[in-house]
Amino acid sequence: MTVGQIDMMPQSEFQEWIEFAQLEPFGLAVQDVIQANALAVHANLRRNEKVKPEPFRLEDFRLFSDHVEEKPKVEPLVEGLTAEQWRQRFAFEALAAVRNRPPVTQLGHEVEEDTEVMSPPE
Repeated sequence: MTVGQIDMMPQSEFQEWIEFAQLEPFGLAVQDVIQANALAVHANLRRNEKVKPEPFRLEDFRLFSDHVEEKPKVEPLVEGLTAEQWRQRFAFEALAAVRNRPPVTQLGHEVEEDTEVMSPPE
């Protein structure tokens, strides 16, 4: 497609192409990943494990990447709780609702004195 053809394209069709590209990426970035994958496989097949014990990575062969070092993943907190803590909290609340007991309000906090402590099912 030429620039002239893009100029003549209606805005709605151009928007559809943008949306399609987000769902099914195409172009140079995709080709870069495909080629880097092929090169990494080839290099790992011929790699001398005594000289280079670590396998080659896809990023080692990308031409158009920023080569940004990966930061350790930090789990985001919502109202001070991690996703796992929220999952546990909802599970305890559901269990409490089934057993008709008051739910635990916060993980790590003491349960009210008149409330029985729930034990896990056996």
